[in-house]
Amino acid sequence: MTLVHPPLTGFPFALLTCAVICEAMSLLSNSAPWVSRRRLFFYAACIATPATYLSGYVGSEYANQSFTVSDEAIAAHQSAALFFVFSLYSALLLDLISRVRNAPVLLQISRLALILSFSLCIWTSLQGGQLVFSQGAAVNLNQELDQE
Repeated sequence: MTLVHPPLTGFPFALLTCAVICEAMSLLSNSAPWVSRRRLFFYAACIATPATYLSGYVGSEYANQSFTVSDEAIAAHQSAALFFVFSLYSALLLDLISRVRNAPVLLQISRLALILSFSLCIWTSLQGGQLVFSQGAAVNLNQELDQE
C-alpha cells in the first residue's frame, strides 16, 4: 500500500500561493487577467484540498506504524486541516457571491478570507512537517506496508 497524502500536500499550498500572488498583482496593476488567474488557482485549490484532507484522514491510521507519534499532535494537525478546509470553502462562497452580486464589500471580505485560508494552509503544513520531521510519522512506512 502506498500513502497518497504526502505527495498531495503540496498542491493546496502551491495553488493558494499562486492565487495570493495573482491577487496581489491584480491589486497592484488593476488588470483583469490577474483576477482570472487568481480564480483559476483558487478554484483548483478548492478541488485539491478535499483530496488532500481525506487522504490524510484515512492515512492517519498508518502514522504510528513506523514510529510512535503523539495522538494529540495528529489530532491538532487534523483540526488545523479541518479549519483550513472550512475557511477555504467560506472564501469560495464569499468569492462566488461577490462575483454574482457584483458587491465590492463582499469582494474585500473574500480577499481577507483568502488570506486567512492561506495562513491556515501554512499552519497546517507546518504541523504536518513537524509530524514527519520531528516525530517520524509515516517514515519508511511504504516499505513496511508493501511487505505485509
